[in-house]
Amino acid sequence: MSYFRRQSEALHACARRIQPRHIVRRVLSIVLSVAALNCARLDAQSPFELLHAFSEPAEGGAFPGTALLEVQPGVFYGAADGRYTLPGSTTLFAVDNRGSFLVLNALLRKYGSGTQGIIEASDGNLYISNLLSDSPKSPSSILESDLKGNVAIFIDLTQLQGGGPWALLDAGDGLLYGVASIGEGGANRGIFFSLTLTGTLTVLHTFSLTEGFPSGAPVKASDGNFYGETSYGGGTYGAGTLYRITPSGAFTSVYSFTGAGDGDLPTGGLIQAHDGYLYGVTSFGGNSSGSGTIFKSTLDGSLTTIYSFSGPDGAQPLAALLEATCGGVYGATSSGGTSGSGTVFRVTPGGVFSMIHDFDGETDGSNVQAPLVQGSDGSLYGVAAQGGPSDYGTAFRLNLSLPKPLPAISSFAPESGAAGSYVLLKGTNLLGPGTVLFNGAPSQFASRGGHYVLAQVPAEATSGPISIATPNGIATSHRAFLVK
Repeated sequence: MSYFRRQSEALHACARRIQPRHIVRRVLSIVLSVAALNCARLDAQSPFELLHAFSEPAEGGAFPGTALLEVQPGVFYGAADGRYTLPGSTTLFAVDNRGSFLVLNALLRKYGSGTQGIIEASDGNLYISNLLSDSPKSPSSILESDLKGNVAIFIDLTQLQGGGPWALLDAGDGLLYGVASIGEGGANRGIFFSLTLTGTLTVLHTFSLTEGFPSGAPVKASDGNFYGETSYGGGTYGAGTLYRITPSGAFTSVYSFTGAGDGDLPTGGLIQAHDGYLYGVTSFGGNSSGSGTIFKSTLDGSLTTIYSFSGPDGAQPLAALLEATCGGVYGATSSGGTSGSGTVFRVTPGGVFSMIHDFDGETDGSNVQAPLVQGSDGSLYGVAAQGGPSDYGTAFRLNLSLPKPLPAISSFAPESGAAGSYVLLKGTNLLGPGTVLFNGAPSQFASRGGHYVLAQVPAEATSGPISIATPNGIATSHRAFLVK
């Protein structure tokens, strides 16, 4: 796996020299200027690149339906699951931005099937949501894996807790959050839960028959509350809802879809964009074609339909949206387009729609069911659950010349400590750190995915901000770390 490791010696040397704040500000100013130029031409070209075509189900898996997760710069993990027609073909795989493909674990089938999501938590482990379990005592499970692909059952969900967990959310408070969309018999329609990294599950809310089945991973919004969607019978009109849940479990339905112009059956989950709105899709409804919608909503449930699909531009979007650099929201549809194999699109908050790619089904894939992700190189990455040369699905990249996402530090804990102690930094786009500085003093550190870095307070440290230098830029904390 030597091609999955990137060295950062040049970045180490550079970061040691970049200590004066005016230099840091100058570097960021240049980066932002370049980003602005790229934004002006972001849709000038939209080349599609096939990274991998799944062709050997027994070895490499088939029908990938889980969003890719970038664990190192240019290296993505995913799951391919052929449970419907090819039992035993579920795999955990790695693919890089050059198309190199590696099976990390081809034995996921013995732990269940129907992988719904993969996240990397603050402990550096992967947590994999499985729709179905092979255990007769449990309808589904959550798996734990290291980055080498050593998989074990983390927790089995009981019949009382529910089955069908969607992708988990690491909210940065030491807990994982998620929803399971199948409740106990006819008594409920799923649960909203929290989960410690030691495996203790707490049910915060049980969805009622009138609230509907929860769909997609929850999102933690700027007000500190969680937001999500229900579908299939939920709400006043049975067409689905948007809901809010407080950290203590207080539930509020903030919007009920009518099944008409505003859409029917929201699915895939929500995102909160930088403008503060929640964005999502419905798989049906909208205009007369009933091909689905894109919507935005305030946190109090004031919803606006910003686009309705008509078929040639795409139909039946199933995955959550992505806000990429330069603004604008990107997504994919599972069907529609010229060949009926789906499309990739961009839409502005005002509803200006652009088709980025039209799948032909045979060479590039079809039926995208998982969200797109933006890699550290600025490109968009995704998987198609079907299609491609062997019709077992594909992994792909779209290079739209988008600016590379800049790193940011949102918090760190503890806020003080002595030399030799450890600090966990949380942020975004922290992949590939070359140097961590405590007020200018270099630190020993370990990267834990794109959201966490564990750093040791150096002996030379003095009180002040913490900085992280990555290949995409330098992030500096707003708060000072206090050296005891």
